[in-house]
Amino acid sequence: MFSKMHVSIVMMTVLFAVVSSVPPSRPAQLQEKDRRQIAISRSDRVDPDVPNYPAKPYQFGYELEDGFGMSQYRSEASDGTGVVKGSYGYMDPFGVYRKVEYTADDNGYRAVIRSNEPGTANQNVADAVFIVEPPPSGVVQQDIQNDISPRDNKKA
Repeated sequence: MFSKMHVSIVMMTVLFAVVSSVPPSRPAQLQEKDRRQIAISRSDRVDPDVPNYPAKPYQFGYELEDGFGMSQYRSEASDGTGVVKGSYGYMDPFGVYRKVEYTADDNGYRAVIRSNEPGTANQNVADAVFIVEPPPSGVVQQDIQNDISPRDNKKA
């Protein structure tokens, strides 16, 4: 019959044929025709039993302070065409703050983040732009690495 070597050669040939028939993986960037196809297939998933209400303009917001120096806010508005603009943020008692201004529309979600939080840096990530200032004096910069790295089980 067949020796082990013959079986191995046949198995390798079959495996090669299967692997060769798999299409190559797609590049990370979708082509425009692919984006259109995805949009069409998503629109086909609309549930006919769920009412489709027209978009209406709206606006809301709040501001609060806790009496100990912490403040927070949020505001958002839509023009009724699907464009949403807003902002939110906070400031702690030491002067550390984060302010986020965003727009969400047909082009996706885009944000500009202004902050002086320790450990942050100017960068453009995805559709978010970070604009960072130095933290206020007196704010202790903590080594984030120590918070996430394994610690020794030795007791001091």
